[in-house]
Amino acid sequence: MTSGGSVWAVVLHYRLWRETERCVGSLLESDYPELEILVVDNGSCDGSAEELRSRLPATVHLLSLAQNRFYAGGMNAGLAWALERGAAWVLALNNDTYVDPAMVSQLVAAARSQADVAIVAPLIYYAGAPEQIWNAGARRRRGWPFPHPVAPPGSSPTLGPEPLDVDYVTGCAMLLRHEALERVGSFDARYRMYYEDLDLCQRMREAGYRIQVVPAARMWHMVGSTAAREPSTNRYHRTRNRWRFYMQHTKGLVRLWTALLLLTQEGARILRFAVQGSPDLARSQWAALWDGLRGAESEPG
Repeated sequence: MTSGGSVWAVVLHYRLWRETERCVGSLLESDYPELEILVVDNGSCDGSAEELRSRLPATVHLLSLAQNRFYAGGMNAGLAWALERGAAWVLALNNDTYVDPAMVSQLVAAARSQADVAIVAPLIYYAGAPEQIWNAGARRRRGWPFPHPVAPPGSSPTLGPEPLDVDYVTGCAMLLRHEALERVGSFDARYRMYYEDLDLCQRMREAGYRIQVVPAARMWHMVGSTAAREPSTNRYHRTRNRWRFYMQHTKGLVRLWTALLLLTQEGARILRFAVQGSPDLARSQWAALWDGLRGAESEPG
């Protein structure tokens, strides 16, 4: 196999060491000849980093952060570490995933063939339903500010073999070109978690790069295994950053139209949480929406 340059897979770990071990194990079975693996412990402070160190082979690198920098900050630390060591490509991965042995090779082959492609992503399936699509990227629609999924969650793959141009892919799995990261920058740490991936895709496209999904490249995701641990905190960041993203990347009348839609949608969620007997989620939703309106940031409990 002809190598396409060194790839560093950066796996962001937070407490769930079994999931991380499985993810790394699948990467170790990759057929790509120049693959290095870096696990970034995102300030777990529960002994899971030490557990991983004792279980993973010495060829796997481990970077321990003193505190939780959330997704954007933790992944940025791993991206910087990899780029400093000469990575031609960086594969950003959630730890609650596992990959097909050919995935890395297929992603690199697709990206190498087109110099203006900055990000490529695999077709991501549900781990609990291995033949059903979880994420295949999303595209913008004329007259509507919110992107539409290329394939509905839960659908069967019918996308064909060729790479697809999309507007957004999930940070769950992104193969990033070194040169594009150097030019555009990495994740915006203000997003912490949620919408940092859409923001990076948006900035890459504004810089003239393309984004693709490679349907032949496969990965599986244990959806929600990390987010379920702190639902109120995750609800806050999801809502706050949704508002941040659309207000940052829209202008004029489109911005006003988008703000009205967001207020309607997120306000409806507050009412639904309250009616369904989830007051903590309703409070987190309200705090996030209020902070978005006034341009502030809170630390949800």
